[in-house]
Amino acid sequence: MYRESGKHGSEGGRRVIHYYKGQPLPTLRQNGSDEESNLLTLCKTCHDALHAGEITLKSKGKKKGNLKHATQMNSIRLQLLKRVEAEETFGFITKEHRQLAGLPKEHCFDAAMIATRGMMPTLRVTTVLAKRCFPDGDYQQTKGRHSEQRVTTGKIRGFRKFDKVRYQGQEYFIKGRMSTGYAILMDLDGKKVDLKPIPKFEQMTRVSARTSWMMEQRPLPEIVSQEEQHTERKGVAAIHPRS
Repeated sequence: MYRESGKHGSEGGRRVIHYYKGQPLPTLRQNGSDEESNLLTLCKTCHDALHAGEITLKSKGKKKGNLKHATQMNSIRLQLLKRVEAEETFGFITKEHRQLAGLPKEHCFDAAMIATRGMMPTLRVTTVLAKRCFPDGDYQQTKGRHSEQRVTTGKIRGFRKFDKVRYQGQEYFIKGRMSTGYAILMDLDGKKVDLKPIPKFEQMTRVSARTSWMMEQRPLPEIVSQEEQHTERKGVAAIHPRS
């Protein structure tokens, strides 16, 4: 930026971006954040004087978090693009393609738009496979205000936490267990299923044992065009007019 306003006017010359100088120095090279709140616009005169130690800043910057995993994934991404026949795309491109196709915001539709490179996909399936990752072990070992109660991590009447079970014709996952023979069930999203009376182990059958990946088939989300969404919103507004 070339501005002549400021403390030094035209004498200050070119404007530059400086990372806040705190203790220790959180510059970009020293694990500093490149967020807007950690940047400061200075004229070149002040910027040179700052690095020469002639002036100091009153404000301190902030450090960013550990980017080790992000760096690792970025390195893997670059190597994959070099080794396989793949094209790189970005979320804003996929979003625009999906909106032009009139598809709602769903992961499966985003994947379809990426696969067709922005062309309108022909969907020949009626279900999608939903997956969720769960920990291998039970890391909560105790409960209570002072962690005075031990939590059973093994099997209770043949069932473990996160086992997939069938109860009253529906498939659920075990969220919690009681030594008295009852279980709290949840869906794949981790939401508790409000069932009354509380299900008993003897009334359910195990579909599969717990694994790191839980999966279930779901109906393909309904496709509602943007015009239909706009019409529906107008209808709601007409029903509930502003006072």
